[in-house]
Amino acid sequence: MSLDGGALKLTANEVSLLGIVAHGAGTLGFDADQASTPAVGLQSDAATTPANGHVAIDLHFSLDVLYGDGQVKTRAVTLTDAQIGNNATLSGLAADLSAALTGSGIQAAAESGHLVFNVVDTQVVQITLHGGSALGFDADQVSARQGDRLFSSPTAARSARSCG
Repeated sequence: MSLDGGALKLTANEVSLLGIVAHGAGTLGFDADQASTPAVGLQSDAATTPANGHVAIDLHFSLDVLYGDGQVKTRAVTLTDAQIGNNATLSGLAADLSAALTGSGIQAAAESGHLVFNVVDTQVVQITLHGGSALGFDADQVSARQGDRLFSSPTAARSARSCG
């Protein structure tokens, strides 16, 4: 627990925790039954990431997606040279990867020279990337849990205290 810009922040960094829910914490500035936002992602090594977004071969990799209920689904991805060969930027490659991952709950982005896979499905607790070395990832790289965060509203906390 910490303060962040005047708001109370609860953070969970344990992979086995699926999230945080604040029940009956209105006097602290939380909404009724407010749930945390998960943050799970993979980041490439900028030194080995194709900065121009061009991978000169067909790209094959897979993602093992671990859900909170223990279920693992494997998503195989293939992008041909015809699909990605005309990229001139890392952002272009990220857009192609995101399109290939449609419906998986995972999106790709270019961030400060890194390729990043971000989880947008709140039921996903971990992803493992196999065969991503051409993109700058380690072999069998496992996602980092950045911690679920739950923020209170300092205005709501003051209002709740003044009404009670």
